[in-house]
Amino acid sequence: MDSTLARVATALLIDYSSVYYIDLKTGRYECYSTNPGYQKLELLSSGEDFFRDCQRDVLAVVYPEDQRMVSDALRRESLLRQLRDKTTLSIVYRLMIDGRPVYHTMRILRDPSDEEDSLILGVLNVDESVRTEKATKTYNAIAKTLANRYATIYYVDLISHHYTEYSSSNDYRELEIPQEGSDFFEETRKNVLRVIHPEDLDKVLMISDKDFMVSATQSGKKHLVEYRLLMSDGAHHMRLMAVRVDEGDHLIIALENIDEEVKSKETMKDISEKNMVFSQVAESLARQYGMIYYIDTETDSYIEFTASDEYKDFNISPVGSDFFGTSQRNIGMIVHPDDREQVFAALDKPTMLKALEKNDSFTMTYRLIMAGQSAYTRMTVFWASDRKHLIMGVMNIEHEIRKEDAIKKTLAENATFYQIATSLANQYDTIYYVNMLDDHYIEFSSTDTYKSLDVRPSGDDFFRESLANIDRVIHPEDRSAFHRILDKPTMIQMLRDKHMITHTYRLLIGDGIMYARLSIIWATDNKHLIIGVMNIDQEIRKEKEIEKRLSAANEKAYRDEMTGVKNKTAFTEYMETLQEQIYQRQIREFSIVVCDVNGLKQISDSLGHIEGDAYIRSASQLICHTWEHSPVFRIGGDEFAVVLQGADYQNRTALEQRIKEQVQKNLKAGRVVIAMGMADYSAGSAASADEVFECADKRMYEDKAALKNC
Repeated sequence: MDSTLARVATALLIDYSSVYYIDLKTGRYECYSTNPGYQKLELLSSGEDFFRDCQRDVLAVVYPEDQRMVSDALRRESLLRQLRDKTTLSIVYRLMIDGRPVYHTMRILRDPSDEEDSLILGVLNVDESVRTEKATKTYNAIAKTLANRYATIYYVDLISHHYTEYSSSNDYRELEIPQEGSDFFEETRKNVLRVIHPEDLDKVLMISDKDFMVSATQSGKKHLVEYRLLMSDGAHHMRLMAVRVDEGDHLIIALENIDEEVKSKETMKDISEKNMVFSQVAESLARQYGMIYYIDTETDSYIEFTASDEYKDFNISPVGSDFFGTSQRNIGMIVHPDDREQVFAALDKPTMLKALEKNDSFTMTYRLIMAGQSAYTRMTVFWASDRKHLIMGVMNIEHEIRKEDAIKKTLAENATFYQIATSLANQYDTIYYVNMLDDHYIEFSSTDTYKSLDVRPSGDDFFRESLANIDRVIHPEDRSAFHRILDKPTMIQMLRDKHMITHTYRLLIGDGIMYARLSIIWATDNKHLIIGVMNIDQEIRKEKEIEKRLSAANEKAYRDEMTGVKNKTAFTEYMETLQEQIYQRQIREFSIVVCDVNGLKQISDSLGHIEGDAYIRSASQLICHTWEHSPVFRIGGDEFAVVLQGADYQNRTALEQRIKEQVQKNLKAGRVVIAMGMADYSAGSAASADEVFECADKRMYEDKAALKNC
């Protein structure tokens, strides 16, 4: 080696543990190190072909994942190409030493006197610095990634037990747990007894056992623990997640506050139990029909209750958000082709609502395709008591229609009306056989119910006599519709448009009323009408009982039993309606008030839950008394929400001042204390209903903090 290269090599050995000199013409090489004083070079080894020996040694001493990179870099042509535009080249790689990968850096320089003649290559162990840098990057990356979800993260060295804490919140500073320390497991063992709920101590103490944590997180497994953390405002539900990183040398432990999640699950469990009551009532009622639908006319959402397996082959979802759209899409699959047009028209929402304006119920008959066969079905629709929901009952009436068909067949086969009427006695209570050429009629009755009406059993002018009897035997509210139906030209026109006319009405029987259904069809000769009158009093009263029971069950599902105000389920749906009104620009202004009952836990702990419940009811009464014209919701154990519109919205500032003055009086008198926050929405703002709520909730917490200082 000439003197110039010797000086360069000696200079490199100040920073590098060994240096190679390579002759590019012959391939010969020499490896040098320095004595401890770095005063002179010492020859360690040499060889005839550096590039050949490198390819051999790479497979023996380089970490498998780095072998390809090092092998490619130390090929003669590749090395010269990389050094053509620069004077040095550096590579970081790992050597296998004592069975473990150790980071090294390799620096290659051209001979400064002859760039094509020789190279100098220096090698340095950089394992400690690289691993420190990687650990820092790993920790920072994990901390940033997890910070949005987890409140606190610990980065624990499993060898030294040293740990560093990263926190995205100040909520846990009050626990006085160090942010950095020398022995994570020992300090955890000490802190657990002080800050963990007694019932959760055993499972949390396992975290302080290093051997257990190493076993629980081996092979990439996550270790999860849920427990309660004791803080000044009570026990908080927490979730701990532990996982190994950095080739198993470090442990990441992340703490997540799941208090809201746990409370939400408890609330949903309560709601589920209440909804179960509603479902059980509806399903028991569905046995009277084949199917029942409970339809919200404001949102078009629906619930289906089926008591018969004959409808299950339709594969229609039992719940949905668009009853009318879903129904019309299914018509082509389940309704007989000849009836699809009329069913499609009937299941048009505006058409159905218009029909229900004239009568309390709407009934139609059509055919469904069931198990490959058509079956006559009757659909009955009527309002629930809240006038916001529809109840639709669907019943298989194939047997009933077959009886009606028997009317036509019997009339065609027999000249005598009485023979026909006798065969139909099980279907109708009274039958009229009307000659449409001269209006002559014959009446046959199979029951004594109608004898009290004193109607002639036969006559020469069915329409005139019927119209004359209407005011005497028909309920006053039903007379107008009956006059229209029994107008002969109108009846003929209606029968051109549909297969059958049906009309439900009330008869005046003695001192009471009886529900009846009138059915009108053409005889097969197209000269006579067959008019059947059926007693459906029991059926109608069942429908009304259905409505009453469904309404009661629905009310229970949306009402908070303790306070009598609306519950969280009702609030969630109300907020969805508000958001839809905002989206449709149907609402101009409203306010949301969020209230929190102060001191509930202390009262329940010291005086018992009965006094705690009474305290909640007192708070509810104060809120309801303040905002008398607005819906009040209990949305949590000690939280209420109020949505202000109309008069309460216009007077919101005065009402807010009034309740705050009352709270100050109550504070001094030892009565119920409520923290509250209010936020407004006005047309044109970009805010959503949820953002208005969050703003009100934030102001409530500010008020709660202020009350603590009073």
